Amino acid sequence: MTGPATHGRGGREFAIDTVVVAATQLIVRLRGLVLLPLIVNLLGTAAYGVWAQVVAFASFVSALVSLNFHLPLVREIAADRSSAGVVYTSLLLATLAISGVVGGVLALLPGPIGVVLLDSGDAARFVQLGLLLMLVNNVRMLNTNLYRATDRLAIRSASELLSAVGEVVGILITLRRDGSVEDVLVFMVAWNGVIAGGQTIHGFAIAGWRTPRWSIVAAAVRYAVPLLPASFANFALDRIDRFVVGYYHGAEGVGIYAANYAIAGLVMMAQTPFQITLLPKVAALWDRDRDQAARYIEISMAVFLTLAIPFVVGVPLVAGVALTVLGNSTIAGEAGWTTLLIAGGVTCWGVAIIQAQVFYGARRTTAWGLLTISATGVNLVMNFAMVPWFGVAGAAAATLAAYGALAVATTVLARPILAVRFDLRHLATCVVAAVGMAGFLLLVPPDDGPSLLVVVVLAAALYLAILVAIRALVPAAGGRGPGDLTWLVRALRGRGQPR
Repeated sequence: MTGPATHGRGGREFAIDTVVVAATQLIVRLRGLVLLPLIVNLLGTAAYGVWAQVVAFASFVSALVSLNFHLPLVREIAADRSSAGVVYTSLLLATLAISGVVGGVLALLPGPIGVVLLDSGDAARFVQLGLLLMLVNNVRMLNTNLYRATDRLAIRSASELLSAVGEVVGILITLRRDGSVEDVLVFMVAWNGVIAGGQTIHGFAIAGWRTPRWSIVAAAVRYAVPLLPASFANFALDRIDRFVVGYYHGAEGVGIYAANYAIAGLVMMAQTPFQITLLPKVAALWDRDRDQAARYIEISMAVFLTLAIPFVVGVPLVAGVALTVLGNSTIAGEAGWTTLLIAGGVTCWGVAIIQAQVFYGARRTTAWGLLTISATGVNLVMNFAMVPWFGVAGAAAATLAAYGALAVATTVLARPILAVRFDLRHLATCVVAAVGMAGFLLLVPPDDGPSLLVVVVLAAALYLAILVAIRALVPAAGGRGPGDLTWLVRALRGRGQPR
């Protein structure tokens, strides 16, 4: 069945939105690389580890306390725009109430949390700042997803860009004035609070104030609660390894691992735009044209892997120099294998997230929750087994194993609901081109910052050149429509959309 979204500019809009989000996410992700040398060079590796732990703690509590209300908000508003006012009002008030109550209770128990978080019972101020950061982040999460649900992705990107740039500038000023880690966290809470407040005012201007309904909150809970294990698992898969590293190797070990993860995790810049743009599109198409929804997922997967494969191959060859330039030789000491394993694992996570759109569209969120919590168990067990013996490399290996298992399981279990095809021939060309690029990096290794930039740009150009040459000999496999990236080019020109 073909619905209204099949005609018109749906594909072109999706492509343009994705490119806009990608450009913003590039800048947002670079925030971590900018903060790394600022904190390490001015406060030290251990201080960077403390900052990373507090931010991780805020993310962890946020993942649980938010109840994932942003997902039903996107799912329902994208499917029925007339419901925006009542859905937004109800879920925003519920988010404020739950976050405030839980945060207030946890603030009364700073000692035990500080022992787990920083191996110190004298960390009350850090715990309280982490909880405040959780509260404002939960409000920001809901607001940015209102933009996502109402096709205001340019505004969403602009607000994220303002938040990221303002945060970096503010932290720089704080550190230049001899500020401490605590001062940095105070600024982060204040700045993110300002952003959240401005977004809320704008959110009501977009959706309108409506009398909140308990039925809306109850329906959101039914949709999102099965994803609470997934939220915990998402955090655990991405962050719990830092706590294990900190337990065995202290704050400096966390700083080393977090810095390596900051470099290797940049591969998610290729996936995050699709994570943002896919759900509204899949939700809008699910009941009208499921084949077209599948095609959007397939194209997103093809583009993501086209960019991720050369990153995974190339990052271990340049990470040592990059981390030495951004941080110090201690942080860069184990960059090769560590960044390779992390980048491979995070790529598998990206594959799983794109496939998870099938579960979101079908409203089968319990399945995704069970998958991710199972992967968390694998990650946790392997971390405790490997970190004591292999340090940060052991944590990186655990990341690859857990994410790899999750990607395979998600692909297998999503297939009966909606079969998403992988263009294996195209992926093979990407691997061949990436190997050629790696050969260049081995022949011309960078040794400082300027040479790193030049070599990376040349390596990327070489990868694209090899890919184009091989594609001339190995055409894309058949599918529901134009193969590989052909659709993306056509869509950007306004000549077509996924079919």
